[in-house]
Amino acid sequence: MGFLSRVLRLGKAQGEAVITNLEAGKEVELTDVDIKEAEADEHRVMGSLGEVKATIAGIKRRTTELETQQAQYEGRAVALAQKDERELAERNAQEAQHAAEQIAVQQGMLATQDEMERTLRTRLSEIQDRIRQAKNDRQLIASMDSVVKATNTARSTLAHGESTALQRIQDRRNRLQHQMDSASAATDLERESSGDSLEEATEAALGNSGGSAALDSLLARKGGSEASANT
Repeated sequence: MGFLSRVLRLGKAQGEAVITNLEAGKEVELTDVDIKEAEADEHRVMGSLGEVKATIAGIKRRTTELETQQAQYEGRAVALAQKDERELAERNAQEAQHAAEQIAVQQGMLATQDEMERTLRTRLSEIQDRIRQAKNDRQLIASMDSVVKATNTARSTLAHGESTALQRIQDRRNRLQHQMDSASAATDLERESSGDSLEEATEAALGNSGGSAALDSLLARKGGSEASANT
């Protein structure tokens, strides 16, 4: 029994969670739907109340007619009895009794309808009070919904930072800056490459010149040495 109760409570909790998830973000719209449904209930109760009131009016009218007939039959019965028309007097007395019985039935029906009218009026009053409260709640819910949406928007802005459009602009600027940096680096490499060639050519030329000077110096020394020997 305890296990079954836990299962039922779990099922109820899960059902409530599903309903909550389905209603998330739709509180105002669903409140409007509920208000319309309550107003439809109000119209139905008002219709039933109108029918009951019409029935009560009919019962009262019929009761009045029967009371008139009863009075007439009773008056005739008394008058006939006074004239010693006993048979006719009895017949009118019976009709008066029959009218009285019908009046009693009508009064019972009237009591039932009066109770029904009071019940419907109470029900109608309750529904109307709830509708008024629901409309007040609807205004509060709408205000709360606006605050929640504004808060969520602000949180989303803080969480994601700049908009996608602004991020795209930033990306373009960074991409172009990278391209400019790449182009500048390539130019610098070309300049450095050209400078190396010039230095290499210069060093080579100077190296060759140095070799020629060394050869001239060597020849000059040899030549001088030989001249001294011949002397």
